[in-house]
Amino acid sequence: MELDGRAATQALARLVCCPNGRRDTILAMDTSSIEKELREQRELIEKIYVSAEKTRKYFLWTMWGTVIVFVVPLIALAFVVPYFMNTYVSQLSGATSGLGL
Repeated sequence: MELDGRAATQALARLVCCPNGRRDTILAMDTSSIEKELREQRELIEKIYVSAEKTRKYFLWTMWGTVIVFVVPLIALAFVVPYFMNTYVSQLSGATSGLGL
């Protein structure tokens, strides 16, 4: 059984009862005002979605920035520090060999 707009509104009014028992506010809302509110909500939801996607992209770029600024130098240090330690120790061993130690 399909209902037209007014019958659907009246059926909704019978199902939903306001706290003060008045149903006239629900009956006063016609389908055009409900459709208008739905369109407005859809527009707001689309704006929220765009904003959330921008925020997600900002977080993504922040993560990549953190990786580049912090993690990559740590990996580089894993290779650079042993090289410098080897050079430093070889210089010390060369300096101490002249002392007869």
